[in-house]
Amino acid sequence: SYQMRYLAATTIVMLILIGICVIFLLRVYFVTESSCYKDLETETENSISELESNFRSDRTMLRVIASLIGNADDIASMEVSGYLSNYNVNSLIAQSEILLPDNEIITAKGRNNEFAGASDYNTECQFREHISILKPYGQASATTIVRNYVPIWKDGICIGLLYSSAN
Repeated sequence: SYQMRYLAATTIVMLILIGICVIFLLRVYFVTESSCYKDLETETENSISELESNFRSDRTMLRVIASLIGNADDIASMEVSGYLSNYNVNSLIAQSEILLPDNEIITAKGRNNEFAGASDYNTECQFREHISILKPYGQASATTIVRNYVPIWKDGICIGLLYSSAN
């Protein structure tokens, strides 16, 4: 009787303490989760803003370089290779290249047939200035990239698409 009342009281006190602990832990969990989501939202917005800023800067530089390339005598010249090799606006950009109407690629090292056909000039040209969707880098690569395209105009004709690649 006394022992049963003592055991019952102890059990009730223990259940109350366990209940309080569970409620406290759940409250901490939900407050922490909410805080993490708010931090994630803030960081995502900051990352998007930085990414947009990088692409805007990249597009501006691509326009300048495209106009210089459009004024060059030969699109495969050393002068054009110099423009491609010296281009580096931000850490997001890995390289810049030119996609020609025959789907051939001109890199800073000259013409490159290794990735010819990886992008379709006619498809990309119809969008004019644009940022591509994620695409494989090369035909058999698991690496994906985003490209920022700007047309190269010479005498009112688009002679190629200058693009930068970002991993």
